[in-house]
Amino acid sequence: MQLKNYIKVFDTLRKPVNTMERQNLEKMYPYYGAQGIVDFINEYIFDGEYILLAEDGANLLTKSEPLANLVKGKFWVNNHAHVFQTNNLMNQKYLYYWLNSKNLDGYITGSAQPKLNQENLLSIEINPPSLDDQQHIVNTISSLLLKFL
Repeated sequence: MQLKNYIKVFDTLRKPVNTMERQNLEKMYPYYGAQGIVDFINEYIFDGEYILLAEDGANLLTKSEPLANLVKGKFWVNNHAHVFQTNNLMNQKYLYYWLNSKNLDGYITGSAQPKLNQENLLSIEINPPSLDDQQHIVNTISSLLLKFL
């Protein structure tokens, strides 16, 4: 099945705030770009738990940093990261781990500026195990991370 069957995308709510505008803002809430927090600003767009996935940038090909971030709380996102949540058929943390473990090269376009557009994001093929198995996988990975971090 395709990823579109498991997620709700909130990309239309994203708003970039340029560097000059951000300079004079109170630094309260994380401001996310493609690869994580790039600044802090005085307002937020999102409040809850979401997955942010890089939409563009060289890291889509180099994978020197994780492509996906699992974000909780109040935050703002610019237009360089997709924003989505899973539905009741997919464990959100499972999808976060899965996205960071997969090769998405076949869904990325552009050579000078690599891009994972929304159409390609939604068409990513995924065949997840049962929700119980997803939770078991999440528990196992989380347990291992706690031991080694």
